[in-house]
Amino acid sequence: MVGLPDIATFKLKHTIREGLEVEYTGLSAKSIAALFNRFPQIKQAVAKQSFADLSMDKIIDLVPEIGTAIIAAGTGKPDKEEEAKAALLPFGDQVELAGKIWQATFPKGIDSFLAGLDAFGLSAGFPNQQHTVNGTGRDGSLPLPSTELSKTAVSPQK
Repeated sequence: MVGLPDIATFKLKHTIREGLEVEYTGLSAKSIAALFNRFPQIKQAVAKQSFADLSMDKIIDLVPEIGTAIIAAGTGKPDKEEEAKAALLPFGDQVELAGKIWQATFPKGIDSFLAGLDAFGLSAGFPNQQHTVNGTGRDGSLPLPSTELSKTAVSPQK
């Protein structure tokens, strides 16, 4: 039987480029809390389940910094020195590795995480409706068009 020390220290491996392996793990609640405290705009967006209040300029400013912070935390060294190293990775590698860390943090998806919050009565900050990010719902589905939108749709030319 596996114990908590085994689970807590379990590392995953991801290959970047020509066989270079990086060890990583999902983020703990402590790591996520530290990120939310450091990036209150992200905390607010998650609480609202929408990034609509963030301007594109603000998103562009935040992405590199939060991405390197996620990578540093996920690779086990959440400090400025490790973030500086993560900042040297090409953007594609950063996105790929941060995505792996996100998947390890929420292995059953964000819905499972939110259901867990519901079980503890902690989801008060999360509206009980699907949020959207770039027009997709929490489950990745596209929202159905509204009646008003359907009325204004243009038929294809014959």
